Amino acid sequence: MQSAANTAEVGGGHPRTTICGIRFSCLDRKSAAEWLINAAKEGTGGYVCVTGAHGIVSAQDDPDFRDILNAASMNTLDGQPVVWIARWRGHTVERVTGRELVGDVVARDNNAQVRHVLFGATQYVTDKMMQRLRKMNSDICVDVFNPPFGELSEEELDSICRQIHSKKPTIVWVGLSTPKQERLAVRLSKRYPTAPVVAIGAGFDFVAGLNRSAPHFMTVLCLEWLFRLASDPRRLFKRYAKVVPWFLLLITKEIAAGRLLDDTNVVPKHN
Repeated sequence: MQSAANTAEVGGGHPRTTICGIRFSCLDRKSAAEWLINAAKEGTGGYVCVTGAHGIVSAQDDPDFRDILNAASMNTLDGQPVVWIARWRGHTVERVTGRELVGDVVARDNNAQVRHVLFGATQYVTDKMMQRLRKMNSDICVDVFNPPFGELSEEELDSICRQIHSKKPTIVWVGLSTPKQERLAVRLSKRYPTAPVVAIGAGFDFVAGLNRSAPHFMTVLCLEWLFRLASDPRRLFKRYAKVVPWFLLLITKEIAAGRLLDDTNVVPKHN
């Protein structure tokens, strides 16, 4: 097994490790927030994903989505199982969720040097979100665009981006569902090459205070999915009925193949 210090740095200039074919950034919360703020200030652009078991499972039968995750400038470890695997491989990492990344960046945005744009959800959600963000940092510069429901054509997205462009965003936060938001993040990053585009999904609802976080002990025991399922069974049952057993099967295969602790950072290629 390679040590964390020997792991190749790819794309975003920080250590990575590959779990079930998905390449993750090996960072703690502080380092992830600082990396994103620096990318915003320096205008390096790119896109960021916040990924765990759901993303891994969704990517298994969708090579295009897998390539999107693996090409991200930063792909944070959002899930205790993937955090454990990275730690077993020798990395000093923490779980970095969408809500935590937003909060950590806003708290460090001294003198409102970053101009945030919230892209997604409904006006009710983003209004609540903005109220809470301003409690974290009263100087924050933040604008909102609530996109229409459904897939956006290139022409529609161009029209939207012209509206957003006048606000001169330095970070664009996207809050939609997976993999829709990651695909949109790629499209937005091409239109805003100097502003990192960050796909945080349900992070919008958590920052807005509309979703409750699981108790710490459930997160540590990898049972946050159970807490969320109990909180919203009608919406999440189908997802977790697929994600949980499939992810356990993938991990079992990694163990059987002797790859669970392998830190060679190899990403499968697709034709």
